[in-house]
Amino acid sequence: MKKPILTMMAIFTLCYSNAQIQLSQSTIPFPTSHTIIGLHTASAASVTAPTVGQNQVWDYSSLTGGADISASFIPNANSAFPKAALVDTGALQQLTSSVSIVSNKVYGEDINGIYWYGNYTNHQVYHISKTDSVFIPDQTNALSAPQTLVSLPSTFKNIWDNNFTDSSSFFLTVKSFGLKNAPSYGKIYSTTHDSIAGWGMLKIPSPNKQSIGYPVLLIRRKTVTIDSIFINNAQPNPLLLAFFGASQGQTTTDYSEYFYAGNRFIPLLSIDFGPDDKYVAPANIQYSTDSVKSGINIYEPSITNFNLYPNPTQSVINCQFYKATAAPWKLSIVNSIGQAISTQNVSGSGNINIQIEPGTLKSDGIYFVNIINEDGNLAASGKVNVNK
Repeated sequence: MKKPILTMMAIFTLCYSNAQIQLSQSTIPFPTSHTIIGLHTASAASVTAPTVGQNQVWDYSSLTGGADISASFIPNANSAFPKAALVDTGALQQLTSSVSIVSNKVYGEDINGIYWYGNYTNHQVYHISKTDSVFIPDQTNALSAPQTLVSLPSTFKNIWDNNFTDSSSFFLTVKSFGLKNAPSYGKIYSTTHDSIAGWGMLKIPSPNKQSIGYPVLLIRRKTVTIDSIFINNAQPNPLLLAFFGASQGQTTTDYSEYFYAGNRFIPLLSIDFGPDDKYVAPANIQYSTDSVKSGINIYEPSITNFNLYPNPTQSVINCQFYKATAAPWKLSIVNSIGQAISTQNVSGSGNINIQIEPGTLKSDGIYFVNIINEDGNLAASGKVNVNK
């Protein structure tokens, strides 16, 4: 499963000195109420990688393809993370480099930086087959050391590094290996190297409006992860790990770039290059779709009481929300790599309940359920985990 790109959280102010752009802690705090951010994946085919350096012009206003997704944030109320301010709900957390679970990622900020502190996860079950499964219990996992996503204040050529460990516990049932609810845990050892590789003006697609340029900093990141998995307090059979597409001590290296503008707590544009250490062949692209005439603003949902249940699910998914208008809307389903699976019309107003049949989602995995209003804008979105 692909790792999500948009995991860096911050609110910044842009300062100018001799045309240099500097990121510093903003006087605007993280959102204090539930906030949904509209995002869009784009096709990476034939996309040219950005040029690094000073006073660049990056025009990505003609990006095409992909699908609408979203990210949902709430203020942090988990006492295990006293310095954290914001939670990315329904984020994907790595169990191993090749297996992800649905989790809540916790972030915070101070004058020295923007940090990822860890995760808390609600119980969930992943059915690998009729006889094999992974059960994730309720848990809270702080990183061994917070990851500094952006070191502040920061300007062109600044660099920073991180070393931290992320852990998760689970219970594993694999009949062919004689395992039934075997207590297990995974550790991912990570090192990251970040640098401010450029500054300039960025253009991204702006629906129904002419694209304008945003002054941004370009952050490059190299991430190296090493997997360790233990079952019944011991290193497992390598054949068992291969069953999950993993190996003990498996090392994965990923390269990515993020464009940040002022007063925005997610990147305007994110590009993942996978293992390409030259940063020349984009593999995945996402950009913000929350557009107004003067810039990119936080999205305010136009419907209320949006809910998906049961989640995780093995059968029917119920999608409920309150719709204040009788205008025609649409419900779309997108898989974890941005491919549209199905679309259906949503008519009427008031309390809406739509049942999504199991046959619509043909394979296990993470799906996004999006509600699109009459203007073609994202009104609400949620993630659902399907385990048949």
